[in-house]
Amino acid sequence: MILNFLTGFFAICGSITFLIGAIGLLRSEDIYCRTSTIATATGLGLGFFTLALVCSDFTFVNCIKALLAFSINLAVSSVVGMMIARSAYASDAKISPKTHTDELAEHQA
Repeated sequence: MILNFLTGFFAICGSITFLIGAIGLLRSEDIYCRTSTIATATGLGLGFFTLALVCSDFTFVNCIKALLAFSINLAVSSVVGMMIARSAYASDAKISPKTHTDELAEHQA
């Protein structure tokens, strides 16, 4: 009974996280904000869905698999987010006018 409740709770939390990420994606003005929004929503949302899967079939082996999958997901989503932002900056993507300083401009050759 409790595991069914937790499965539904974590699935709903993951869905809400992805919904908030999608709204943030639509409201963001430049590629850098969009990349940050999606990387964060992906890392947290998939973590909630992983917890929902563990609660739906709770075994020790599934807990280990979920912990491994969650760790890899957090590492990959943050690294890929930074790679997209760096490639956007290298290709001179426009920065939002709300950005006050471009700290990388002095290092750009």
